[in-house]
Amino acid sequence: MIGKVQTFKTCVGISHAALAAGLAMGALGLSSQPAGAAECLLDTNNNNLADTGLDTTEGATDNGIATATACGPGAAASEADTVAMGNNTEASGVGAVSIGGDPNGSGLGTRASGVYAVAIGGDADADAAQAIAIGGEADAAGPGAVAMGGDLDGNTQGALATGTGAVALGADSLATGPRAVGIGSQASAFSAASVAIGGNVDASGTGAVAIGGDPNANGFGTRATGTYAVAIGGDAEVNASQAIAIGGIASASGTGAIAIGGVATGSGLGALANGQDAVAVGASASATATDSVAIGRQASATHANATAIGAEAATTRDNQMMFGTAANTYTAPGITSPASAAAQTGPLQVVTTDASGNLATDGGALFAAAAAMPGLRRDVDRNREGVAMAMALDVPYVPPTEQFALGGGLGFFDGSSAFALSGAIRVSPSAQFDAGLAYGFDRDTLGGRLGMTFSW
Repeated sequence: MIGKVQTFKTCVGISHAALAAGLAMGALGLSSQPAGAAECLLDTNNNNLADTGLDTTEGATDNGIATATACGPGAAASEADTVAMGNNTEASGVGAVSIGGDPNGSGLGTRASGVYAVAIGGDADADAAQAIAIGGEADAAGPGAVAMGGDLDGNTQGALATGTGAVALGADSLATGPRAVGIGSQASAFSAASVAIGGNVDASGTGAVAIGGDPNANGFGTRATGTYAVAIGGDAEVNASQAIAIGGIASASGTGAIAIGGVATGSGLGALANGQDAVAVGASASATATDSVAIGRQASATHANATAIGAEAATTRDNQMMFGTAANTYTAPGITSPASAAAQTGPLQVVTTDASGNLATDGGALFAAAAAMPGLRRDVDRNREGVAMAMALDVPYVPPTEQFALGGGLGFFDGSSAFALSGAIRVSPSAQFDAGLAYGFDRDTLGGRLGMTFSW
């Protein structure tokens, strides 16, 4: 009898005094209800004594397995090297360990049914190979999955990891995809290789990453719902594939979109990129059209393939580059460098602008001006020569006593020179006619004049 009592394993629900009393009873030749070598004898009448015919295993069973241990009412350890400890606990996979109980009174307490599975906590469940479930109503249902956390919201489901190799850590955390990771209270990683870290965050796209929380406490924290989407920051949101949102309340909803920035003063939104391949960088920056880019605080690019750079810069049409606002000035030191000049090829252009700052080039005006330059030069030269010719011309005076007069002269002006010869004839005592011819030396130009003089 003593030998049978000494084969009991460590028991749940039996005190040291009761165990000592049991040993004493064995020594005196007294006998209680027989128990298997791996089933714990419980102090059924709660008197801290091993009472003959009263104390029992209360339904604990080792299924006849010598290396199985079952302790507690209804505990069942049914495979080799299994341990079931607690009310209605079950360890049914080889090497499985189940420690806990049945607090909801369903008759199904803590269960470890997978090979080498471990379930610890009231109604915890580890039903896949190598799975680990720790916490009240925690559930590890995927091979190698780990679920650690209780049931904070009271829906009879604690931390849940159902994907192969999935990890759920935190009250009501969830990891359902293969290799998914959910860390934090109510963190949810639904898809393969998705990662959700933080309270109330959600990563539901394949390979998606959501890191942040729910500072607004509205039940919807950081969310990454697109394939390979990345959302980092409180209430940041991504719901398109390959998109990225970083910053408080940042949002990226266009495929391949990138939104980086938090909330600007006076604005309720973080950076927003909801156009395909759009990019928004800056507090409350917004890029809402395909291929649009907004960089700067509250910069706005709302047109396709348009870019707004600078605080509060805003595009006004497609395919536009908008730099700053009317309050900005612009400096480009390199525009006058020799390297910039050397980089120019082909005909040059003239840059023009309107009152709104819209820039353009007008090559036609430059070409017309260039084409006119030789003609202008010739005209200027002719004008110089003409002035010199005019200065050389003179009106000869015919005295009343004479009939003819002849005169000549040289003229000079701004580098040009000319020679002139003039003649006059008196036709009456009070009138004369005159004529002159001038020659310009620079361009071999000829010029002349006719005149009449009256006197009285």
